Order: sequence, then C-alpha cells, then structure tokens
Amino acid sequence: MLYRLFESIRLKRIKRNIKYTYQIWTRGYCDCDSWALGDNIIKYTLPRLIALRNNFYSFPSNFSNENEWEKILDKMIYSFTICNNIQENCTFWENFIIEKAKKENPEIQTKLFDKTFKKYSEKEWEIITEGLKLFGEYLNNLWD
Repeated sequence: MLYRLFESIRLKRIKRNIKYTYQIWTRGYCDCDSWALGDNIIKYTLPRLIALRNNFYSFPSNFSNENEWEKILDKMIYSFTICNNIQENCTFWENFIIEKAKKENPEIQTKLFDKTFKKYSEKEWEIITEGLKLFGEYLNNLWD
C-alpha cells in the first residue's frame, strides 16, 4: 500500500518535470520560474553583474571615467548580494510563519522579522535601496 503511494508521488514528479522541460523548450521558461520571480532575477543577475564589473571595456557616456562606473556597479553588486543572502536565509515557510503571526500576534511577528531582516542597519538598507535604484536607472547601460 505504501509502495503505491510513493509510486504515485514519483509519477506526478516525472509528469511535472516533463511538463516543465517542455515549457522551457517552447517558451524559454517554465511555470515554476515565476513562483519566486524576484529570487530568480537575483540569482540570474548577480553573477552577470560581477562578470561585467570584472570585464568591462566601456562605460556610459555620462561618466567622466571608468572609476565612477565601477563604483555604480559595486553598489549594484552589493545590493544584489545582500538580497541574495536574505533570500537564502528566509525560506518560504519562514515567510508563511511571519505572515500568519502578523495576523495573530504582532509581537511574535516583530521577533521573527528582526531575526531575518533587522540584522542590517538603516544605513545598510539605504545603501541596498540605492543600489537597486541604480540598477533600474542604468539597466540599459549594462552591456559591454
């Protein structure tokens, strides 16, 4: 009996993996990529920003030298690194618990929130926000 249960779970996973593979082949992404879109964007973008920072040959025309562009890229990389660390340390279930606790008891929610997010100071959050805004501002300049 237990064998059949495990067999049906395994068959569902196989069907799901076939479906996702087909979606990737036909449209370039699968449904599960949009479940945590922000996390996927961070994971995809961070290594490419680092590679651009280490290997760029030009910079936007509104900068007078490449050192200014390096500083902008460093701020973006810092912001994406911190966002990636937050994402890796805060699982779906922690988010679920925080949301549930927020409804039931604000004190518990604050303690959980502090554990995950408050280890960064207000100054650091300002730097993170600035880096993400710079990413949006210079998105069309991220080429080499």
